Amino acid sequence: MCLKMEAREIKQLWYAAKLYYFLLPKDVDKSEMAKTVGQWSKECESANDFHTKPLFVYSCHLASCAIRLYSIDEKINNRRYEDYKDWWKNKQKGQKFFTAKNTGRIIHCVLRNLIAHDEEKSKDNQNKRSYKELQDYYHSLHFHELHQGMLEVIESIELDLRSDGIVVDTFL
Repeated sequence: MCLKMEAREIKQLWYAAKLYYFLLPKDVDKSEMAKTVGQWSKECESANDFHTKPLFVYSCHLASCAIRLYSIDEKINNRRYEDYKDWWKNKQKGQKFFTAKNTGRIIHCVLRNLIAHDEEKSKDNQNKRSYKELQDYYHSLHFHELHQGMLEVIESIELDLRSDGIVVDTFL
């Protein structure tokens, strides 16, 4: 692929991610942001109006932002993306891989994978176990941790793009 074409696609993904980030509702209560994804998921199972709540809109936009950032990572093939792929392939790091430190490196990969894949229905038991491990990790995170992790990913990707000579507007 032509470098100019790739840079254009990366910039387009960057601006789409930025748009979703800026669409994050600002009126999400702190007590809502302190919930884990697992708690929120359980609440959604019993509530008919969950889709009207700011936290629902927040999680939708955050996931949409994450998908675009993951696609950028895939295109620039950096260490964040490689770390995530290595974990997924090897599984040798297990739960130790999922730490607060790594949340800020790979949360966009986690969000994208849980949205775009359905290994839970896979016939491959290793994929099922990996998916469950990933899902358990995600469900243990608080929304404020997701937000902080995404901020770290955004800053890191922006630095990578600039060091690769791809000029983008600052995200934050």
